[in-house]
Amino acid sequence: MAFRIRNLDLEAGQAFQACEEAYQKHLESFEEHSHSNLWKYFATDFFHHGAIRSICFSPCLKSLVMQIECPNIKRTIKDHFDYISMDFICEFRGVRTFTLQNENPDLVDTIYADSSQFVGSEINTAIPQKINPEKIHSLTIEALEGNRRIWIDLLFSNMSVSPEEPTAYSILESDSRFHIPTYTPSE
Repeated sequence: MAFRIRNLDLEAGQAFQACEEAYQKHLESFEEHSHSNLWKYFATDFFHHGAIRSICFSPCLKSLVMQIECPNIKRTIKDHFDYISMDFICEFRGVRTFTLQNENPDLVDTIYADSSQFVGSEINTAIPQKINPEKIHSLTIEALEGNRRIWIDLLFSNMSVSPEEPTAYSILESDSRFHIPTYTPSE
């Protein structure tokens, strides 16, 4: 499994930029109404370098709940800045497929994604052609745990993202000293 447009393994340069520009065009090809929490939190790798603390899949409920840390909230104090972390709960509902793949099978143990690090994601590039992309979404996530690369692939109908501490997050959103790196469609 791999991303279909992005290539995060490329060194920064023209090839990397070309992939990122192609991915941005892909995101912009969707209607404005589809810029939901999926875009807001996953299009710009909001969770980059964050720990995936847990993944809980319920086949009976067709849902997947993932707890992920966001270490990328920038706090500016005078002319200095630092980063603060906040945990989020991502709930995917109407899950049609959930695939978890380890690229290093020799290193497999019983805890696939527990305490792994979020590297990046790609939205709506894994939807089969026979499915209407307005009713279903896909999310491919690349994670690292030690020497193993883990791929998470989801096909689902809707999702929500909520901070574990909603009041604290609300305060950060309204305070100009904090920059929260969520996706904003380009004008």
